[in-house]
Amino acid sequence: MDEAGLPEESKESLKVLHYYLEGHMSIKAKVAFVAITNHVLDAAKSNRCVSLLRQDPREQEMLQIAQGVLFAQKDGGLAVKLVSMGGNATTRERFASLLCVAYKRVVSKSELEDFFGLRDFIYLLQDIRTRSQLIEQTLHISSDILLHALERNFNGLQFKAFQNLALKFIQDCGVPNKRDATFLPPSEVVREALSVENTSNCRYSLIIDESDDDSIMRILKNEGLLDISRKSLFKLSNLHENAEFEKVSLVSGVKFAARQGSKVVLSQTDSVNESFYDLFNQHFKRITNRTGEVCLFANIAVGGISRRSRVGSTFRCIVHVRASELSDLPAPFLNRFEKYRLSITDLFTAKVNQSPLISRIFSRSLKQINKFVSSLTLCGFVPLQTIESCMLELLSGACENEDSCVCNMNPASSTFYDHFVSFLKSLLNLTVPRQDLINVMAYAKDYLPLDEAEALTDLLAKSQLLHAKEAFQECFKATPSTIVAVLVEKILEMVITRHVILTLSNLATPEEIYVSRTILPQDVIQHYFEQQHFSLKDLLENIRSKAFSSRSMSKYIIHTRSNAHILGIPSLRTDVRQSNSIEVARNLITDSPATFIIEHMNLLKDESSVRSAIVEWSNNEKVESFLLLIDMSDPSSIEVVNFVRCCIDQLPPGKCKTFALLLHYSPASFLSKSFYPALFLDDWRHVSLDDVDGAARSNEVKHLIEKACNLELPSTNDIRNIVNGMVKDIRKTIACHEVFYESQVNSTYTVHQRRSWLDERLATCICGTTIEEILCDKFALLWTPKNLEKLLKRASWSLRKGTSMLGLTRCLKTIIRDIMHKFFLHYMLLLNEWKNLDLLQSSCQSDNLNALFCDILRKIPVLPFEELVLHQIDLFCGLKSLPLLSSSHIKLEAKFPFFSLVCTLLNSVVEDSFKNTILDCETDLFVDEESIINDAMDRLRENRIDSMNSEIVLMVIDKAMRSKFIGTGTALFDMYLDQFICWTLGYSLDSFAAKWFKEKFDGPQQNLLIIHICAIRYKMELIRLNASKEDEATCLDCDEFFGDGSISDLPTPSCELVEARCQWLVLNLRLLRQTDTAIGWAQRFLSLCESLPDMMGSGLVKSETVANWLRLTSFFYILQIHTTLPETMENAIRIFCDENEALHSKVDTQLELFFRIVNGSDEEKDCKKQFFTHLLEHYFSRSWVSTVDLHWKSDLTFLLSNSLSLCDGASEVFMLVLLRNALIYGGKVGDKNAEYELKGDLQRLSTPRLAVINSQLSCSSVSNYSAEGHRLSIPHFIPKFALDPEFQEDFQGEEMECPNKDLSVYFSHYKSAFSLPHLTEAIFQVVLEEIAQKSKGMSSEDLFLAFMRNMELETTLSRVEQTRILRTECTLLNSFVGTPLGILILEARLIIFIFSSSFELGNNQAFVFESLHSHDAWAVVDHVMTMRGTLWQELFMSNIERVFGRVTLTNMLRSGGCLHSRPWAVEWSGGLPELATDIEGDLSIAEREFRDVSSEENRKAREMRLCPRCTQPFMVSEWNCGQFICGRANTHTAPRDEMHGCGHEFSGAVAPFYQIDENNLETLGQKVKDEKLRLQRHGAMSKMWENLGVIKLPYLSSQLDGDNNHFYPLSIAIKSVGSKSDTVRHIILSQKDIESFLLIPDLIELYCWMQNTFRYIISFEQATTLLLSDVMNGKVLSARFDSLHSNHILMVYKRAKDGLNKHLSACDYKVNWDW
Repeated sequence: MDEAGLPEESKESLKVLHYYLEGHMSIKAKVAFVAITNHVLDAAKSNRCVSLLRQDPREQEMLQIAQGVLFAQKDGGLAVKLVSMGGNATTRERFASLLCVAYKRVVSKSELEDFFGLRDFIYLLQDIRTRSQLIEQTLHISSDILLHALERNFNGLQFKAFQNLALKFIQDCGVPNKRDATFLPPSEVVREALSVENTSNCRYSLIIDESDDDSIMRILKNEGLLDISRKSLFKLSNLHENAEFEKVSLVSGVKFAARQGSKVVLSQTDSVNESFYDLFNQHFKRITNRTGEVCLFANIAVGGISRRSRVGSTFRCIVHVRASELSDLPAPFLNRFEKYRLSITDLFTAKVNQSPLISRIFSRSLKQINKFVSSLTLCGFVPLQTIESCMLELLSGACENEDSCVCNMNPASSTFYDHFVSFLKSLLNLTVPRQDLINVMAYAKDYLPLDEAEALTDLLAKSQLLHAKEAFQECFKATPSTIVAVLVEKILEMVITRHVILTLSNLATPEEIYVSRTILPQDVIQHYFEQQHFSLKDLLENIRSKAFSSRSMSKYIIHTRSNAHILGIPSLRTDVRQSNSIEVARNLITDSPATFIIEHMNLLKDESSVRSAIVEWSNNEKVESFLLLIDMSDPSSIEVVNFVRCCIDQLPPGKCKTFALLLHYSPASFLSKSFYPALFLDDWRHVSLDDVDGAARSNEVKHLIEKACNLELPSTNDIRNIVNGMVKDIRKTIACHEVFYESQVNSTYTVHQRRSWLDERLATCICGTTIEEILCDKFALLWTPKNLEKLLKRASWSLRKGTSMLGLTRCLKTIIRDIMHKFFLHYMLLLNEWKNLDLLQSSCQSDNLNALFCDILRKIPVLPFEELVLHQIDLFCGLKSLPLLSSSHIKLEAKFPFFSLVCTLLNSVVEDSFKNTILDCETDLFVDEESIINDAMDRLRENRIDSMNSEIVLMVIDKAMRSKFIGTGTALFDMYLDQFICWTLGYSLDSFAAKWFKEKFDGPQQNLLIIHICAIRYKMELIRLNASKEDEATCLDCDEFFGDGSISDLPTPSCELVEARCQWLVLNLRLLRQTDTAIGWAQRFLSLCESLPDMMGSGLVKSETVANWLRLTSFFYILQIHTTLPETMENAIRIFCDENEALHSKVDTQLELFFRIVNGSDEEKDCKKQFFTHLLEHYFSRSWVSTVDLHWKSDLTFLLSNSLSLCDGASEVFMLVLLRNALIYGGKVGDKNAEYELKGDLQRLSTPRLAVINSQLSCSSVSNYSAEGHRLSIPHFIPKFALDPEFQEDFQGEEMECPNKDLSVYFSHYKSAFSLPHLTEAIFQVVLEEIAQKSKGMSSEDLFLAFMRNMELETTLSRVEQTRILRTECTLLNSFVGTPLGILILEARLIIFIFSSSFELGNNQAFVFESLHSHDAWAVVDHVMTMRGTLWQELFMSNIERVFGRVTLTNMLRSGGCLHSRPWAVEWSGGLPELATDIEGDLSIAEREFRDVSSEENRKAREMRLCPRCTQPFMVSEWNCGQFICGRANTHTAPRDEMHGCGHEFSGAVAPFYQIDENNLETLGQKVKDEKLRLQRHGAMSKMWENLGVIKLPYLSSQLDGDNNHFYPLSIAIKSVGSKSDTVRHIILSQKDIESFLLIPDLIELYCWMQNTFRYIISFEQATTLLLSDVMNGKVLSARFDSLHSNHILMVYKRAKDGLNKHLSACDYKVNWDW
């Protein structure tokens, strides 16, 4: 088996050999098997065979091969002794050695190692021997023979590379200085190789095609060197289905052709090449048949079966491969062929060099064309191929004989023009349209030098050109001398250049033409738009017309983008034609679908279906065109396209048909410029297509782009035509948006019904036009040339950058449609604002009203173009809400056009005029209305507001003043007034308020401004009227309430209105609860609360009666929303309504009464508790206590007295909210002189309320005095957050010995002396946050001095002074010294000082510890920190870590740090988590050392003995005679320098055993114990660090929105914070999830450390591939940082990693990264 390594291992093709190699049932195989392979087979086969490695031939073997092939005697001929090379004779051994050396140098290059092989060398030698002459035992070899042999056997390289290889090879063979060697062009080498008839002495040919579209094959076919008919060309389609059958068919066809001795061409046959290896090898078996004829046989595999097949002696095989596939071909395959490489450039160069004239013209033209191409990106353009293919196509019909070219000229007349046309036809077989040639002549006159231009003008003016043929014959000379020849050559160059450029321009996309419009010639742009690049239908029609005119087949390849429209093109076959498919094809493809076949390549699954479709089209006379669509995103798409083109080329010529390949690419292909090669050979044409859209829909955009490219200004009609085609689709889209009110279009309407409603309004004819036409005109005016240019630039660059998947036309239409969608949506929202569109179908419609509607619509300013482009559609969604009316019987009916817009503009103008005209007046009551109107009109005329809006307002005012009556008999002014009253003021037209407001306009003034002026002037009256109005169900009689009905008699609405509304709500509660309007009752109460400040004027309720009614109404409201307390509601109604008919008397609304009513019911306890909570939240809310606070004392007393029962459980935050609101926002109702506000730390709090709270505080040991009346101790309060919950003993601080007497008194008997912990805790939090607020900006020294002053007041307070304080009203004092509240203030000062000092220590600015008071300050801090049962140390350390990080805290605790020397910080220093790694490492080292020494001592005790004299230990290897000499290895070797022992000779029996060194072991064991004890101590001390992450902080709330550098910790946001801290409140109130936020400091610290460490060490690419786990390694970090630093970083990394993983696991690995 030859080439056993070629079958793919993945398919395990050779697995079947296992059975035959070892036989059945382990019986030895009867048939011998030899496999030859280029690489080692797998173990399964190697183990079953004997493997023999055949290395590369050595030098001697190479010499033997060379001499055997080159100098072997043939048929008894003479033996070769000498070799003559270039006239120099040498021995045959020498020459063979030179050839071997030259070959070795060739294959030693890495790029040629697998390309050339020993087989190529052997055939080289055979070729040399065949062509050389043997004369008298001397072999004469010329350099031409050697060069020819190299061209045939060592070719396949690019021409320059082969030249270098050949020259080097010839030089190595002993022929120096052959730079002038004559190399045949590659095309001639191939021509010679393919023309050889006798193939017995040469190998088959391998054509390497540098193009990817098999262009070389077509060129060779046109040259007559290849037959690519179906019987000779065998090409696989690479289609997926029936691939195996296709391969078998191909192998069978090649087998048949080999038997016939034909010439075959194989292309795209990589998958079946293995079947022909024996055939390619050409070592045929020769068998003589019965007739004596010698037959040739080779093994050809068909499928899995290999059989001998006969090969004709004339059989010739040519394999065609693409250069891009060369690297994938195996070396054994390459070595079997003569390799030839051809490119378009090689063929073009060879063709051009045949004539000096053509060489000069085409070389100059090529330079100009390359300049043109450098400015454009062309679809399918391939450097060194596309341009050359265009020129090569021109040269395909060129005349080869110069004389015949001139002789064949047959001009229509004797003019220069006709002679040139005839010469062009004869030379290049090129026919140029007459107009194009006239244009070229005109360009020549303009751009040629002056003398040449004048000569050309004269030539064209002559009617007869004398000696024409001689003049044109002169062109073929190397240097033409006559002016005619010079002009002919330059015009030829211009014609060819223009022809090629126009051909290449068809490959450009429209966006490329637009971007390059300023540098492209005008005729190129004109020609581009004359072609059909914007519609597939127009393009195909153009192709068909050209085919009919030329009476030949047109073959086109169309390049375009993939989109849904292409995929939606239906398949049309002659046998299957569905009606819907025909309709789509008629819109997109052709008007005559019956003459078309349309197929998608993905539907043609195999080769047979492709061929049958093509043959059917070719044979059907009725079908003219074939359109085949291929998706180029398929990996095998290039092979498929090549196969299809091959099938088309194999059709018989002469038929007038059209074939088009539509290749559609993905956007990624357009971005990377990965196209199918566009090479213009063999009548194949390439063109780019922007879109497949219908012709009618693309022409408008095409004209727009064409004008822009021609630098012309587009007209409004151009845009209007596009808009007209889109408006129908826009209406469908608009109907899907919420542009209707519920009263206009019911929510159950379908989209079709919504669209019908919209179409009816938009189609309404007003003033001879429609709304839709007006909007379209306004939209068209947006498209100025500048805006269009912006749009085209945006679309072009988005396409060039690959951000758009559409063509330019569709991209433009999409952008225009998107902008138009937003434009129409914006105007529809404006048109229907406040049901404005109802006017078009209203009964009050008239000509004047329609005219005003139309005029306003036309004058409404258009949105800026940039806004329409940039804004999202969501920004234009949402109608303006209708006015909220409390009365349901008011009917909202549109009466005035664009009322909402006009009302807004008028109101804005009037407000500005009010501000301007009342500057010099004390009140607006004295401002003259006429002055305001004049000022407003001046503003409008001077365009002080937006000019367009000014025009609208002036026009509306003018029309309203001039219009007398409209259709209904009502003036425009009255229509506006009616809608203003209903929609803006909210009154029904028959209401008393409406009548009162209308009375203001009985005069002749009809200016609309007066309406808004009156609305502003009587604003407060209108508000009060609005607050007092009720529905028909109200029990209040308006006439009775307002007196005789005149609005002037209306009392000032304050207490009476509020009291009346409250009474109505209470009295009608039972009635409303029995109906379905209970929710309406609650809404009325909320409306009352919202309007209360306006109704009361000052915003404060000062009347006790009104306050009582409001409290009672609030009580019922809370009962109403708590539906779980029906029994309580009934009891309350009975108590306050049924049993007390005369409710005008004083009502008891104490909290205690409300609580008794609720507690007296039998409802569930939880429901009652929820009600109590809601009730307290209401009566102690910020808005309530700042408005209705006359019962504050009873409410606060009730709250404090019942705090334990009301606030059971963990409700400190709730109590804190209530107390804080009462203290801060209360106390603002009464007379300012009634409450003396406390000055100092608690100045924001109400002093009377503090006094009430102080009286409710219960504190023991307030009066602890000596007999002399001096204070011995003071009570204390320790907040809950500072107590250790695990401390079980009763807390009591230790006595403090300090020179400062006040401190000694303060810290004596330090224990908590307050009862009612919930109340005290809440009060303390309020005090703490107030003092913290006051302390901002103060240093620790200031805070310490304030603490010391306050402490001094408390400790020096005598018994007499305290008695006087307790007997005096606190409201008359400036402080609470000597009271329980004063104790809380002092404790708060201490906490603030502790936090401030920790903050400054962390910031390295400890002012108090550097001042004169440092001793006392440290004494306070040390004593506080040493209190047992508290968490002061944890709070202190946590504050430093929170602000400055763990590193700062660690440095402070290290040796030299400010906290290292403090006795209470010893455990913190010793328990640093970073030390754990070092301690564990030291323990590990000690244990390992102890273990090693102990093991070694035990081994010595077992194996070693001691010298009896010097006790030197020694090891006994062998006893032998039993005699030993100390220091010697044996008795015959003396010790060197007598250093190994004492030399004493002794018997082994007397040598004692080695004794274990107990002292050494004891020392090492003690070291292990010490390290373990050290680790235990560290573990005990490190527990304090664990508390830092879980410690609870105080409930401080007031500073959450301030700066971040707080010296005290802020942990929770409560309801009293306000609306600015929603994020913080959300974080804190959901404390279960707060653990995730604790990761942030570690993540920030880790990020900062990594940024500072690795920023300048590694690159970005390294950072993206480096794993963090590799960096966070103890050994890696220890090599750069000290152990403490590295251990700390490792701990931070571990916490961050574990915490993040835990967070991700808790979130189910779903993270919102938008936070």
